Amino acid sequence: MLNVKFASESDPETDVSLSFFAAERILGEVIFSERFLFDIGKLIQQKGIYHLNETLKDVKLPSGQLLGGQFVFIVAKSEKENLDFGVLFNRLESGGYHISGLWPRDFAEICRSDPEIFEFLMFRLINTPDFFSKVTLYQTLGMKLPKMEIKPPTVEMKPPAVPKITPAAPAAAAEVKAAVKPTGVEVTPTTVPPKVEFRPPEAAKVEVPPDLLEGRCPFCKAAIPEPRLKVLQRGNNTFCPKCLKILKGFTAPVEVSAVSEVSVTETTKNELAELVKQAEQAVQRKDYSQAASNYRIAAQKANLLNDSSYASELESKAEECSLNLRSTKIQELMKSADDYFRQKSYDTAIKEYKIAVDLAKRIKDNELLNTINTRIRKCAELIVTEKVEGFINQADQLLQEERYDEAKQNYIQALELERKIGEKETILLLEQKISDCENFPLKKKLKEASSRAEKQFKIDNFDEASQLYREAASCASQLRDREAQSFFEQKIEECRTTPLKRKIQELVRTAEEQFQSQNFDAATNTYRSALNFATELADKALVRELEDKIIQSSMGESELKLQNVLQDANNKFAQKDYINAKRGYQEAVSIAKQMQKSDSAKTFEEKAKACDTKINIDKTIQEAQTNYQSKNFEMALKLYNDVRKLAQGINDEETIKIAVAQVREIQQVMMKESLSNFISKADLLISEQNFEGAKEKLEQANKLATKMNDTATIQEISTKFAQCEAGIKAALQAKIEPTGFLCPFCDFPLPEKVVKNLKKGYNDQCPNCNKTLGKRALEL
Repeated sequence: MLNVKFASESDPETDVSLSFFAAERILGEVIFSERFLFDIGKLIQQKGIYHLNETLKDVKLPSGQLLGGQFVFIVAKSEKENLDFGVLFNRLESGGYHISGLWPRDFAEICRSDPEIFEFLMFRLINTPDFFSKVTLYQTLGMKLPKMEIKPPTVEMKPPAVPKITPAAPAAAAEVKAAVKPTGVEVTPTTVPPKVEFRPPEAAKVEVPPDLLEGRCPFCKAAIPEPRLKVLQRGNNTFCPKCLKILKGFTAPVEVSAVSEVSVTETTKNELAELVKQAEQAVQRKDYSQAASNYRIAAQKANLLNDSSYASELESKAEECSLNLRSTKIQELMKSADDYFRQKSYDTAIKEYKIAVDLAKRIKDNELLNTINTRIRKCAELIVTEKVEGFINQADQLLQEERYDEAKQNYIQALELERKIGEKETILLLEQKISDCENFPLKKKLKEASSRAEKQFKIDNFDEASQLYREAASCASQLRDREAQSFFEQKIEECRTTPLKRKIQELVRTAEEQFQSQNFDAATNTYRSALNFATELADKALVRELEDKIIQSSMGESELKLQNVLQDANNKFAQKDYINAKRGYQEAVSIAKQMQKSDSAKTFEEKAKACDTKINIDKTIQEAQTNYQSKNFEMALKLYNDVRKLAQGINDEETIKIAVAQVREIQQVMMKESLSNFISKADLLISEQNFEGAKEKLEQANKLATKMNDTATIQEISTKFAQCEAGIKAALQAKIEPTGFLCPFCDFPLPEKVVKNLKKGYNDQCPNCNKTLGKRALEL
């Protein structure tokens, strides 16, 4: 059981639920190709009785679990035939549609007892749409019906060979009531009760044909199977399994049973024998159409005689004749189609092949079907190839005639067709051809604009040249040629800047002449005019240069004198002639004050003070060098530290580095001298047998040598230190009275005090190696 929920047509706020019965348990697994839904979609567009409704919401199991997938729900109704049924489809990922559910219960029960009626009604939906009064396809909002794809359906539906049916009267009122609310329909209103979607016809008196009351088909007089009699007795329609005509449901006044064997006249037997004989003769002359017809009529006669076995045999022979007829027809069609193929009449060949496909489907010859479909595809490809070649040839001719738009349209049509074939190389070629059609006019326009622009640029017609370069840049942009676009943009900029640069050069030349002739006001104005053009050029370096020249010319003679004095003072300072540099800075201070340039005057005063500091630094350095040469290292160190401080005051980095280097050099010399003194004193103490005092001096010397990273001296100190240790040990041995006992670890003579403690059972230490000794040490 599946619960399908969709919105009511009359009130979208109201949900309607229908209970579908699982089709797989009734019909088994049934799968339709997408062609079936495509055909339904076409009928929705063509027929007023076929409708599309996008109100389907979801499909759930009875447990409430939501089922995923793309569901389609088709409801069909025929008031004339008293039919009202629904089928739920679920789209498969691999393609095609699976039949998931059937509605209502009566329809599900009919299909369970007679599965052929399901195929019969599905065939009717596509091939005889006027049989129904209303067909509605429910789907979710936004879902699209499948595109056309030639693919035979998995389920082969047999076409009913029936003439127009003379309708019987509609079902009884009780059955009409059941149709209004069939079993399995549940309505769940939210605000307003939903209106019933499918309205049954008004009740009328039912007239039952006498043959039906006897259990026979009123058309072909064949016996109706018992399951179908039960369907008819419930008021539901079905069809005759022999002649495939619709049989109207009814409420029988008396119980109807399957017909019993009736008497068969000798005439019927003779007719049966004659039909079989005629059929066999038709087979011998290969008139399979006549043979099949005679066998089928004979089978109906056999059914009247209740000889179902013989009727089945005759039906089989009729089917065999039909197969032979179709096979013969297929071979004729194939031969005809092949002839058209060789004549390159591919359209006509396809038509013949398609007729053969329909016949091959009926005889279920898959191998033959594949062969025919392959030939159809080959014809289609050749048709496309011919059309593609035609479009390309026409486009190439138009391209040579420079009719680019027409050529492009032909290439586009060729490309659309070629994409159906899938030749990648041809597709790429056509795409390039289309691009060329779009680019040729632009390239031609670009070349013409560029050539004209160059000519205008050479004759100094910069405005016209700039306009033409802009046209060329626009063409390059549309061609997506970044390099060309950048080049033309640079040329546009040159058209703007070239006249400005020439004007600036002319103005600067005039201003310099005015300045040389000491016409400072005129020079200042001329420089300002040049500055305006330089600002428009956005040339920062040139702007700064012109600003300096404006300042220089506006100051006049005083400024010129100041600049000369200042330049001379700077040169003297660079030459370390600080006395004369100081005088120059002092003169600059005086001129700046006259010009009311207080900031400049203060700067020159600081430079004069810096000259004093440099003089002091030179004097201090000379004094420090004198003390260094006389080995008065402490004074030299102090003086160089003073030099460093003075240099830091005027930010003289060079002098600071020199002073720091000299300080380090003096410190090294002083450490070496101290190191030598410590070692000399240690040697003297060693010679006097004062080993403890010598060790102290050697330790001090070792610290200095380690700080200086003097490995040779460190090694020397280590040797002397060992000498002191040996001297101390020898002196200690000389003081100790022999006891006759030696340390078992270092063989040092043990003092009397240690021996006494060991004899008493106490532990003690060796005075030489400091190892702990026990009483057992005296026994070793």
